[in-house]
Amino acid sequence: MAAVSILGFACGGQPNDGSGLKKSVLPSTVDCKAGSATLEGKFVAPNLTTPVAGGEVAISTARGCNAGTGADGSFKFLNVPPGVASISAKKGALTATANVTPGSAATLAIDPNSVKIGYVRGAFDSIQTVVQRLGFTATQLSAADLSSASLSQFQAVLLNCGADDRHATEPATKSNLTSFVNGGGVLYVSDWAYSYVQSAFPEHITFLTPDPHVGDDGEQTAEVVDEALHVALGKTTADIDFNLSGWVVIDSTPSGDQLLAGPVIVNGASKGTHPYAAQFAVGQGRVTYTSFHNEAQTTADMDKLLEQMLLGL
Repeated sequence: MAAVSILGFACGGQPNDGSGLKKSVLPSTVDCKAGSATLEGKFVAPNLTTPVAGGEVAISTARGCNAGTGADGSFKFLNVPPGVASISAKKGALTATANVTPGSAATLAIDPNSVKIGYVRGAFDSIQTVVQRLGFTATQLSAADLSSASLSQFQAVLLNCGADDRHATEPATKSNLTSFVNGGGVLYVSDWAYSYVQSAFPEHITFLTPDPHVGDDGEQTAEVVDEALHVALGKTTADIDFNLSGWVVIDSTPSGDQLLAGPVIVNGASKGTHPYAAQFAVGQGRVTYTSFHNEAQTTADMDKLLEQMLLGL
């Protein structure tokens, strides 16, 4: 295994370059036409097993020749110079680097110690267990902490469905979350925690009115709009299980922000197709919102989507 280092989440001054979920994915095998050697490897989560799909990899000895990462995190550079090369892989705000000699396989694994993740516990979601499954650690916060200056110590903050939302509309919470994301922080919010997005970032997502907690339970087939998630799943649709009724329905969001979309049923009546998940940039940071989330009843597709969305925050 090649030596690996991590540059971590972009925060506090590093611009959002759009290298997260919503961009075209490069082919995982590219011909650099700069030599006769081959260099290949994989980009993986800190647990060393979960691939980072839909990432981008650069090689120092053939500048301008960039590869994507496939469903298994793999990449391959053909016809590169024979000398040692510095390669860097990135997705969203996560970046790993390694020095590699062509002919050997490189594993670029994200160092979990360079990323500080906070979460607010929820009654109906436990995204922190997905974080831990990927090999990261997560620190529990209270909803009151969202208005505290201590938020700045984190690079990512995750708000679970069913989190205490009594603070969502408080001016201090709204201002603090806006500053956090503008400064380069990343925010993940699921389902019933929507009021934090509605309060702090109202121009990006419109929720169904007058009450968005109306989605019927049932399994649905969603269209995978985002190309990186399409690569990760290996297909353009995903099986989504809304195991309880009353999930929050997104009314609309700009098409470029949509990650998945699918049918919405309310009281047995079809309401057409609506986004199930969206991600948008704010300043130097990003916000991801999902109507579905981590529960015991998740499908295999949901498990993979949640992992890849976290890796692309």
